[in-house]
Amino acid sequence: MEDVFMKRIISLIMAAGFCASCFATDARVLTMGRHDDFFMDDISIFRNPANINYYPNMLMGSMGVYMPEKGDTGDYAGLQRKNRDPLKPFGGTILSYSLNQSSEGGNQYPLLSIGAIFNRYDYMLDYISPQSDLFSGTFGNNRYHLLDPVGKIDVIIGYAFPNGGMIGAGGYFAFQDSTQFSSNIYKGNVGINWPIEKSMNVEASIDVTSLEGKGVIDSAQASNADVYIANNDVSVKGDIRLFSALTSFNGDFIPHLGIERIKLFKGKYTALDVAGGLGININIDKGFFWAALEGIYESSENKLNGDSLKSGIGGRISAGLERNVIWDWWVWRIGVNKKIMYLSNGDDNGYWSQNPEADASDNDFFAFGWGLNIDNRFKVDAVIAEDVFYTFTNLVSGAMHHLTNRITATYSF
Repeated sequence: MEDVFMKRIISLIMAAGFCASCFATDARVLTMGRHDDFFMDDISIFRNPANINYYPNMLMGSMGVYMPEKGDTGDYAGLQRKNRDPLKPFGGTILSYSLNQSSEGGNQYPLLSIGAIFNRYDYMLDYISPQSDLFSGTFGNNRYHLLDPVGKIDVIIGYAFPNGGMIGAGGYFAFQDSTQFSSNIYKGNVGINWPIEKSMNVEASIDVTSLEGKGVIDSAQASNADVYIANNDVSVKGDIRLFSALTSFNGDFIPHLGIERIKLFKGKYTALDVAGGLGININIDKGFFWAALEGIYESSENKLNGDSLKSGIGGRISAGLERNVIWDWWVWRIGVNKKIMYLSNGDDNGYWSQNPEADASDNDFFAFGWGLNIDNRFKVDAVIAEDVFYTFTNLVSGAMHHLTNRITATYSF
């Protein structure tokens, strides 16, 4: 009895600490290995619109990303903190209608689903957003000034056939136009998720993105002539994976291949990313585990300042685990992601590189998180700050900049 009482007290203390500062996006994926190439999650609807049929009649949203500013860390962090809103929140809904209303067995197929999600930050915006590390408008001593686009709208439609086969199409739009500045992104994608055998599904999608980024050189000595980072340049991404059931392991075997080609500056800047590998999903007692090994090739060519070519080859190992702890409605998660690349500039001066070990970013090695699952309808997932357990949720050990940095929620109705 005493052990049960102590467990409840500790759980309540932990929960109180976590709820004190919760902000996030894509929380489950980020705490389960940093990417979803080898398992299914509700954010899969953005990589393959056919997957919208897996999540009928659902509300989804994120409060945004909470990141510390300069002065939030260090010896006087507690005195320098200030209240502010998290960045990049989004939200929307999926509505579905069954075309098999007379079914007595509860089979909803065929099913038509339509989704609209607002303000989601698509990763392609990084290439034309001056605040991003991937911003392509910095070359030599020149930095190009652009305005961030607004709007940011996802529109998705999907259809599920009676045999379980699914198709879908989607579009993403963000825009900004003025006399001297233009920042526009128009993305279209189509996908399928189709059973090819009783225990095997193939999932494939293709994205086509048109980017426009017009601005000026951010320099007092430069002329005010318009500069195009992207002028309706088209980038393409293809993705395919196979879910093959492993009955002996109560899971799936998943081969995956993804190819993406980015084009900017009227083709003067191009980038190619290729990733392929094998993964496995296993349903464990009160939980889920996955792991994967991938080979990666990356290259970029820049003809703006001469003709420079950069390339890298390497691999990535990823794994994630989630399990119900204490109560069925409380889920804990842990994930790791190790990426090692050998980079070359086209000469003999190559070197090894890796993803960050521990910088609290979305790409570093380790992640920890928790989730609430109420009747498998209302779900809340959060990414825990990596130093939380060294400060005991900040309740007895001085100030921190945050306890969690991301939280997402979905509700099925």
